Formats: sequence, C-alpha cells, structure tokens
Amino acid sequence: MLIAILALYFTCGNTFDMLVLMETAPVALNGMLWWGMSAIKVIWVLLFIGFAIKVPVFPFHTWLPLAHVEAPTAISVILAGVLLKLGVYGILRINYTMLPDGVFWFAGALALLGLINVIWGAMCALAQKDLKKLVAYSSVNHMGYTLLGMSAVIAASGMNGSNLISAQAGLVEQYFKCLIMVQSLQCFLF
Repeated sequence: MLIAILALYFTCGNTFDMLVLMETAPVALNGMLWWGMSAIKVIWVLLFIGFAIKVPVFPFHTWLPLAHVEAPTAISVILAGVLLKLGVYGILRINYTMLPDGVFWFAGALALLGLINVIWGAMCALAQKDLKKLVAYSSVNHMGYTLLGMSAVIAASGMNGSNLISAQAGLVEQYFKCLIMVQSLQCFLF
C-alpha cells in the first residue's frame, strides 16, 4: 500500500491532495507499464491488498477472530462496528475515485472474493462455539456482501447497496457484541 501511495505521489505532481490525484492519476498513469502490466492496475491491486487486510477479505481475514477474542467487549464493538468499515470506505474513496479504469478490470475478481467471503464466513460462523468468534466470522460474511455490491460497478444501485450493507452490518455487529456483554455480565453476577 505504501508503494502505491508513493507511486501516486511521485507520478501525479508531488501531492497528496485527493482532488488533484482524482484529476491527474488517470491521465498521468495512462499507458505507463510496470512489470508488464498497466500502472493503474498495479497501483489498484496494491491499494486493494492494503484495504483488504482491513476489510477483511478471505485470505487476509485470519487476524479478525483472534482480535475479537482477545479484545475486551467494548473494544470489540468498535472493531466490528467501525474499523472494518474503514477498509470499505478506503476502497470506495481511493481505489474507485482515483483509479476508475482499474475498477472495471478488477470487478470480476472482486465478485469472486466477495462470494468466497460470504460462503467462508457463514460456514466458519456456523462451526463456532465461542460467541466472539461467531461475531467475527459473521463480520467476514457481511463484508463479503459488501464486496459483492462493490463489484457491480456498472450499476449505481450496486454501490449504494454496498454502502447500505456496510452500515447495516456495523449496527448488527454492535448489537451482537452488546448482547454478548450483557450475557457475560449476567453470568458474572449470578
């Protein structure tokens, strides 16, 4: 991700201003080849990998269940409700607006990753005995639906649905965590 950010900085006029980058990046990177691929595609993939760790997308999701189990419930609520959605926001705000040509190229892979997230997250959530891990894997599942919405780049309704699912998943996961906290307090008090 750092390499992609520095590449954008040096090829687009030595600036981090997002409005300037949105205007100059597609023009400055058009026709430029890196490692035999379009520079737009390489930068898009590098940025996506950085955000995919935060979202969490399937091969990069392994940190989430461990973080949910180890964190106190209040921190876990923030983790599930806010932190994961920042990765979605980063993809939509940076990848989609600054490098729109890369979006159409990567849409099929994004749909496949979203489908894997949906199935894998649901199967792992069904197998959990720990409630915190169950919520973590349901978060992976919900983010898969968000990725599926993002992959529908041609339809504006897909993008709107992706944002709506992301917000809804944040609320649902926070409610789950609050219920876990109430249940653990009941067990402690009685």
